[in-house]
Amino acid sequence: MFSNAHNLVITGGNFNHFASPEEVADLNFFQDYVALGALHNSGERFDPPKCHPNTRVSILQKIMEWIKSSEKIDELILWIYGAAGAGKSAIAQTVAEMCEKEGILLGSFFFSRTSPGRSDGNRLIPTLAYQMAVNLPKTRSHIKRAFQMNPFIFSQNMESQRDILISQPLKKAISRLPGSSSRQALIIDGLDECSDPKVHSQLLTVLVSLAKEHPSLRILITSRPEHHILSFFNSQLEHAAFRIALNDSQFETDDDVRMFLCSKFAEIVRSHPLKDHIPPSWPSISALETIVSKASGQFIHASTVIKYIDSPRHNPMDRLNVILQLSPSDAHSAGPYEELDSMYRYILASVENVARTKSILGLTLLTSDFLIGFKEFAVNCVVDLSALHGTLRSIPGIAQILDISEEDVLLSLTELASVLQVEFVSVVQYSQDGHPDSEYFQEGIKFLHASFDDFLKDPTRSKHFYISMGALHHLAAKGCLRILARIARSPTSPNPPCSDPVVEYAVHALMIHFWKATLTKGLLDDLEKFDFRSWLVCNIRWYSRHFPPCEDWEDGASAKSTAINLALFFRRLRSLVCGMISRSTMFRRVYLFIGRTCQRYTEVTSCDPRGAIASVPPRSPSHRPSFFIWGLDFPL
Repeated sequence: MFSNAHNLVITGGNFNHFASPEEVADLNFFQDYVALGALHNSGERFDPPKCHPNTRVSILQKIMEWIKSSEKIDELILWIYGAAGAGKSAIAQTVAEMCEKEGILLGSFFFSRTSPGRSDGNRLIPTLAYQMAVNLPKTRSHIKRAFQMNPFIFSQNMESQRDILISQPLKKAISRLPGSSSRQALIIDGLDECSDPKVHSQLLTVLVSLAKEHPSLRILITSRPEHHILSFFNSQLEHAAFRIALNDSQFETDDDVRMFLCSKFAEIVRSHPLKDHIPPSWPSISALETIVSKASGQFIHASTVIKYIDSPRHNPMDRLNVILQLSPSDAHSAGPYEELDSMYRYILASVENVARTKSILGLTLLTSDFLIGFKEFAVNCVVDLSALHGTLRSIPGIAQILDISEEDVLLSLTELASVLQVEFVSVVQYSQDGHPDSEYFQEGIKFLHASFDDFLKDPTRSKHFYISMGALHHLAAKGCLRILARIARSPTSPNPPCSDPVVEYAVHALMIHFWKATLTKGLLDDLEKFDFRSWLVCNIRWYSRHFPPCEDWEDGASAKSTAINLALFFRRLRSLVCGMISRSTMFRRVYLFIGRTCQRYTEVTSCDPRGAIASVPPRSPSHRPSFFIWGLDFPL
């Protein structure tokens, strides 16, 4: 390039250096701490929402002018806020792609409440630092050196991570970049979907301090205007944040929605199986304006309408008439989403087996609630949460929990293509010794928008389609009991290793669902018949698999660590069951058994740990090994 050139001077422009596979491999110390699915171009976010061509023009222009401004600006952060379905993620995605094309995208993070990695605020800084090392190569050596000097940086607080992994390397790199090429953008979408609201303010504080230290850095954040987020901006950034409200009339969202609808209706006329029977004047101007009015600037409404009408299994003209005839159920109490809600209710009412479909959708809703419950209940457990999460969303997992066939699950979803899609979700296959062995993919359920999730969880919106969280946990608890009871009855493998992801899920999820379930006589009857001893053995066996074998221990530290973890687990379990003794005599028996086990583990922590836990070798080829813990002999 530029061969034989002399006295060559280049000014302006952006220069991109693309990292080689070898250079990226040097960053493998990030792998356990980043959420790669949160990147704007990740495979997990395949076909993400983005602005339709020639829409949102004024908003995008305003955003890009702010990002690329070479003048000193007072606004440290750009905050785009609006209700669910207003198009925040589509704007963030489009801006990220525009910045990437111009070589000024430093990093992005798209939060999602239904994904363990993408809902974890603690992964934000490592994920941004990793992208910075890839997108701005001059920072790479500084980041690698920082990790070598402090290998435990990922266990430190966010401020320390921000300073060591981002601020310091960025200062050294940007000082060597000429003029406008030092402008860099960070895109953070859906901050409100971070699973822990307490972390929101912490993340905002870290991002604000980052913006203050680097005037050339442009940070864009999108979220719903949740009270605590709004309070932070009003108190900490009252005059230092550039705000864009997506309900602002200056952006003429109705025109954008109209343009989107016209384009999509034209596609239907061109490509639908019944295209030869659709008149060229369809839809009428009045029909189009009715939909625009119903949407009230919400692209999610317009998008859902199009997905509903575009079904290849139905007549689009008939489906448009259905949409036009829908009306709010109560004009006097219609909320901001009533038009959207009435459409959701109509779509759900069209399914053949409403009860079964509600159960299937309900289990999908439990993913985020289960993850929160797991963290509250088993803080010392190191189970692969992403594996459990994928199992709960998967078609095979849902089928086993509900005790129906996978075909029945798929058939129940055929009329819901406008609100969800069946995609491949990641599930971990466990090896014979119970360790995560390999990752594979199963068909699973994904809601197309967070507004459908919100709709199902709100009884005032979903009405008779609503299922309480207590009822859903009750449903899941019965499913876990059924799965574990079937395993216990198996004549060929009375105590099989948890190599099946659904069995692994049932072992760990049972007590969480039981803890949060609405207890009924039927559930109590099932619990009376359940062999809790076998379930406890599964938990003990699982814990033992995640610590070194006894023969490898040089001292008693590992044994004591195992014992302490088990003691904490059983204490938590005992306190839970203690509050339920009055409901059933079964709980009293379980409480006494857990109490004895808990006492033994408590004794372990104050004695010689090497003698507390021992692996007993088989006495004969037909004899199974056992796990001997202070007088309790559990077959493995």
